[in-house]
Amino acid sequence: MSEVTDHFTLDIIAPALDGFQAPEGAFEPTGEWSHRYGMYTLTGNPARVGSVCMGRQPRGDDKCLVTVAYEKLVPGEYRQRVSAEAACRTDLLCSPREWRWSFWTEDKDGNVLENSALDNRGEDKGDHVMVYADDLPRRVPAKPPRTINWCLFDVVQRLPREPFDPIAFTLLDHFDQMKQKHTLSYHGGVEVILGRKKVQEQHEVQLEKGRIRKTRWAQEGGAPARLHGYSDVGWASVPWVYWVNETGRLLFAVGGLEAYILEA
Repeated sequence: MSEVTDHFTLDIIAPALDGFQAPEGAFEPTGEWSHRYGMYTLTGNPARVGSVCMGRQPRGDDKCLVTVAYEKLVPGEYRQRVSAEAACRTDLLCSPREWRWSFWTEDKDGNVLENSALDNRGEDKGDHVMVYADDLPRRVPAKPPRTINWCLFDVVQRLPREPFDPIAFTLLDHFDQMKQKHTLSYHGGVEVILGRKKVQEQHEVQLEKGRIRKTRWAQEGGAPARLHGYSDVGWASVPWVYWVNETGRLLFAVGGLEAYILEA
């Protein structure tokens, strides 16, 4: 059994996993689910700067709906928000058929800042996609197979938890940024202790003229867990590693200076 600090990219988010507890019970990745993730910046010690709520709803034999509700704190007590939904196929890459997303910025009282809101939509056109910003069309030459970065939160939960042939695809990053030559592959399985808590311990030190009590930090508790990682690498994007547990539930996603950690 190892510590999270022994494994890339778990070592990067280790300070934010103090007392972490994964949800218990069965999980069906191909069914309906809803997860909430804390969003962390990794410029120093991980700092929570927002959240994203991801959801999946089945829509017939070969269709599902993926939903995204994103909010991020930015300087000046403002919040950036994104609300999105994508009608997808239930194939290996959760390939989007049509999708809509809106983004805007709010002040601390919830008022939308002037000229900060934009409504967008996208459509699968076979050999390319069409995106519309406030109904203004733009052709994006995104070669299939393809998926949206947020759909990967669904994809990795359904992948084999063992090595497999890398999956090649085109990434539509944040719904409309075409990034070619991406591959999704098995990063490896690890046995770790999750949820250790940092505690203060006191101990006595014998000096020449007596004893003193000193305080030091230690780790206690936690529970064993087997995790499986999947790597996404490709052009114009930092590498990402997605970590799921034995039930397939996505616990952590780490890429560059950004991370998402599942919250109960």
